[in-house]
Amino acid sequence: MILGIDTETHRFRRGYMSPRLVVTSVAAPAQYRSDLDALMRDVATGAGEHRIHPPDEASDAYLLDRFASKFAWRLLIDAGVDMVFHNASFDLRVLMNEVPHYTRKTQDHMEAGHVWCTQIREKLAANAKGRLKVQVNPFTGKPGIANYKLSTLVMRYLDVDIRESKKAGSARLLYDQLDGVPFADWPASAIEYAKDDAIYPLSVAFEQERSYPTEIAGFDTRAVAPEHYTPEERRTSPDVNGSHLFRFTDE
Repeated sequence: MILGIDTETHRFRRGYMSPRLVVTSVAAPAQYRSDLDALMRDVATGAGEHRIHPPDEASDAYLLDRFASKFAWRLLIDAGVDMVFHNASFDLRVLMNEVPHYTRKTQDHMEAGHVWCTQIREKLAANAKGRLKVQVNPFTGKPGIANYKLSTLVMRYLDVDIRESKKAGSARLLYDQLDGVPFADWPASAIEYAKDDAIYPLSVAFEQERSYPTEIAGFDTRAVAPEHYTPEERRTSPDVNGSHLFRFTDE
């Protein structure tokens, strides 16, 4: 099973390694939707149905409050689920901080190749093409300083402009005020924003996999699980923050 995952948090506080979690969003491609539904039923049984916001007409993703997130994270790691993030280092740090006794298991999960970061993958491919610092801006169509924000990748691969939702004053800065508030009392914009942040990286990841050849200018851009490498490839393969990236398809 492959899932898109994102976290929304309190704002950073001086002296803390990561901000406090408020909500985790989880999405699955169509072929794994029934598996995700089954997993969420287990989470609801263990944590309580009121701690989960299910898919609705606006979105197919789930939202989990802080307590349910801790329960779900243990299930996801124990099940060996493949995960897609954008800026994975942030979300993983937040989740490991919430479930510290699963830190070693989470690290093993990354080492086993179950974590995909769309931001890192994009940087690897851009670097292979000599475009790490300068790229065509997908919003203007003109060359400019490269950035690897989710909004940029969503525009590049999906032709959808989500910049408005990322601006100051948007829902993304509301979550510290929503910690502990029942989902029924959340504004629709906050629910939609959080769910989209799990759905879009998943869609971008599939498009990245379709777009990039295995090798660009002699640089290996593959993102495959370590067991698929030869011993020599495993020794010399790209390794980012100690975690190999895995490859998947939507077949």
